[in-house]
Amino acid sequence: MQYVIRTGEGSVITVVTDQTEIRIGDCVVVEETSKGANVRRSDPTMCEPASRQVVPIPR
Repeated sequence: MQYVIRTGEGSVITVVTDQTEIRIGDCVVVEETSKGANVRRSDPTMCEPASRQVVPIPR
């Protein structure tokens, strides 16, 4: 599947994944890895303006 995602800042990114459960309007989290990116559904509260915080992932 190819998903076009509008970020909280308003930019648009495209992610290709084997995820098939994502629907238009879902709140999603995009995780960057050294090999690309992954997208997964998230709790809708994560997409509220108060939650717009980048959480670094330890490497």
